[in-house]
Amino acid sequence: MDPDEERAGRQHRYLSGFGSLAYFISSDKDRSTAVYRSFDKLAARDLLYYEAELLELEALQDQYDREDAAKASKADSLSSEWLQIRLNARDWSSFKDTAAEPSADGIRWKKRMDLAIQIRSTLKEYREALISNADVFSLSRPSKQTMTALSNTFHQKLPDSLSSDEMAETDPILLGHSSQLFPLVTRTSPLPPTDHVSLKSIPEPDFLTYVLKNYCSRLFQTRNRSEMHGLTRLSSPEVRHYSVERVNFAASFITTMLSALLLFLPIYILYHVSAKRAGLTLGLIALFTCLFAGTIALVTNARRAEIFGSCAAYAAVLVVFVSGDFANSNSARSNG
Repeated sequence: MDPDEERAGRQHRYLSGFGSLAYFISSDKDRSTAVYRSFDKLAARDLLYYEAELLELEALQDQYDREDAAKASKADSLSSEWLQIRLNARDWSSFKDTAAEPSADGIRWKKRMDLAIQIRSTLKEYREALISNADVFSLSRPSKQTMTALSNTFHQKLPDSLSSDEMAETDPILLGHSSQLFPLVTRTSPLPPTDHVSLKSIPEPDFLTYVLKNYCSRLFQTRNRSEMHGLTRLSSPEVRHYSVERVNFAASFITTMLSALLLFLPIYILYHVSAKRAGLTLGLIALFTCLFAGTIALVTNARRAEIFGSCAAYAAVLVVFVSGDFANSNSARSNG
C-alpha cells in the first residue's frame, strides 16, 4: 500500500458535529473534558412524578384495606367470607390463589394483587432513581477553566463576521436545542451557573495547585498530537492543553522544597544564635512556627486539626534542638 494512502487511512475525518465533539472530549488523556449535563431540573421533576404516583397507589391501598376491614366486621365471625378475608390478609399463598379464581370474589382480590405488583414495580423504580440521583450529586463539578475551554471549542467563532453581536459571531458544533449544550462564554457574559458534572473525580485543589493551574498553565502547556481533517475544527485557538500530571509534579516539588527549607533554615539560624539570648530564640521559634503554619495552609488541603498537630510537632522539634546538647556545645564554644 502507498505510504500516503496508509497515512490518510489513519487520519480522522469528521464533519463538524457529534463525531468531532465526541473526538475532542475523548482525546484528552487526563479525562478532564468528560463533562456532561446532569439535567437536575428534569431529574427533580421525574422524582416528583414518582412520588405523586406512589401517593395515589398508597391511597388506593389504604382504601382497599378499609373496605376489607369493613366487610369483615359485617360478616359473621365463622362464615366462609370472614375466614377468607382473614386468611388472605395473613397468608400470601391464599391471597395469590384467591386472586387467580375467575369468580366475582376472585376479581375483587385480583385488583388488590395487581395493586401490590404495581406498587412493587413503581417503588423499585423510584428508589433506583433516588440512588441514581445521589450518585450523580456525588460527582465533581467541572472547574471554571474546563467549562470555558469547552465553551470556546463548542461555540466556534466565525471568521470575517460583520456583526457586532457576539452571539451572532459564533457557530455551535451542534444545532437545534443541542446548541445550548454548553453555555456561551463571552467577554461581556461570564460563565453562568450550570448543572454540568465531570465523570473524572476531581479532588479539591490546594491553593498552590490552584495558582499553578489557573495562572501558570502556560508553563505546562502540551502539544495536541491529534490530527483531524475534513470539514471540521479540532478546537478553538483559544483552547490550550496542559498536563495535569506536570502541574501535580510541580506542586509536589515546590511543597517538598518548602518543607526542607522550613526545617533546615530554622536549625541553621538557631545554631548561630547565642543560647543566652532566650527572648530572641523564643521569638525565632514563634516566627518559624507561624511561617510553617501558613505554608501548610497554603500548599496543602490540611484541616484545622491537622494544621494544629503539625505546628505542635514542628515547634517541639525546634525546642528540642535548642535545648539539646548541640545547642549547649555551641554556647560553650561561644563563651570560651
